[in-house]
Amino acid sequence: MTLLSIPTSMPKLGRMSSTGGAAIASSSEAIARLTDGQNERFWTDEAGPQALRNAFIAFLGAYDKIAATERDTLHSFGRNVDQAIEDFAALEQATGDELKALRDSMGDPSAYTSPTPTPSTSPSGSPTGGSAPSPDPATTAGTNGAPTQEAQTEF
Repeated sequence: MTLLSIPTSMPKLGRMSSTGGAAIASSSEAIARLTDGQNERFWTDEAGPQALRNAFIAFLGAYDKIAATERDTLHSFGRNVDQAIEDFAALEQATGDELKALRDSMGDPSAYTSPTPTPSTSPSGSPTGGSAPSPDPATTAGTNGAPTQEAQTEF
């Protein structure tokens, strides 16, 4: 099993934090109070103030709908993020389980490591063949460490 770096105490984003939830609730309550406070008795009977009152009530209603839409959008975004985190964690777990199963199916991992190459030596102490190995033109490096095109192979 793999260990995920996602803390388990991480709050769900789909649920509003106490600060965010309180701010949205406070805004909604303030809009409702302002709308409810637009009583006709506080406005004069003239057409101008009554038109202003009606326009202000319409504005507050539109603003309340916008706030509700924003709240719903934020809730939806948070739920989508939560789902993505859960999907990612499940995928990580499944991938880790598959890799562990593959590793376990191969047996002892040390049996699959490459041995460090050592030059074989003849009894005389020189490398096998009695002469120094020829430089390979593909690996003969120039001054900048790159292979040179002019490197000659010794025969």
